Amino acid sequence: MIEIAEGEKSPYVLVKPEENKMVIKGNSFMANPPSFYEKVLQWGQAFKATAPFNVEITVGFYNTSTLKIMNMLLKTLCSNNEGKVNITLFVEDEDEDQINTASTITFNIGLQPKIVYYT
Repeated sequence: MIEIAEGEKSPYVLVKPEENKMVIKGNSFMANPPSFYEKVLQWGQAFKATAPFNVEITVGFYNTSTLKIMNMLLKTLCSNNEGKVNITLFVEDEDEDQINTASTITFNIGLQPKIVYYT
């Protein structure tokens, strides 16, 4: 299990393979995203799902480096676990920036995410 508390410029991250889930919630605009996400990326490269694995991302404000890392993580999970990854993105209703962010982090990952709008 990986759990990272939410910070002023970083999201809450929970990776619980034993429960087949990963949760990312909040903004991500810290100075060094590769360092922040290092453990999650390493885990993602090695992870092999034995059951459907659910990824839930509550979209916030992400800097460019975070967008690239999130996209890479999702591509890796999907390609290493073909047909076993489900992605749900929670996006604030009518927030164009969050809608664009959701599109960017899921670009060319190999599956269509579910998008849930909230107010």
